[in-house]
Amino acid sequence: MISGLVAPVLGASPASAATVCTTTPTIDYTVQVCAEVPDGVLSGTVTLGATVSVWPAAGKVAPGVKRLSFYFAGRYLLTDNEPDGSGRYTMTWRTDRQLDTTGTLRVRAKLVDDDMYDAKTTATIANGVTTPFTSGRSFSV
Repeated sequence: MISGLVAPVLGASPASAATVCTTTPTIDYTVQVCAEVPDGVLSGTVTLGATVSVWPAAGKVAPGVKRLSFYFAGRYLLTDNEPDGSGRYTMTWRTDRQLDTTGTLRVRAKLVDDDMYDAKTTATIANGVTTPFTSGRSFSV
């Protein structure tokens, strides 16, 4: 597995986004998953993006991408089943509904052969939210 930070492709994501890619070679194909995350501390509503590339080995056929899921600090955020016209999977995330914290942002691609590949980066959320929300509502039966 090869992992690293690469510059965003011009026009593929906002100028203030960092792209972290993980490349994994297998016997039949090579997979590259890239997570696009805004630089700096996340606050308010942010757009997260990801791309998945699969290259077949000589004489092989590469499987397609079934879906891509987003996670933060081990918690599921969203699954995108279809990339947009540029091949990016995206989600809009309201970080103001999260406690201020630092954690791992992970994008996980599931291919049609059911193998999964990740790209991970550290992200910090800061919106001034330091205590969990409680509604004050009660329910009785």
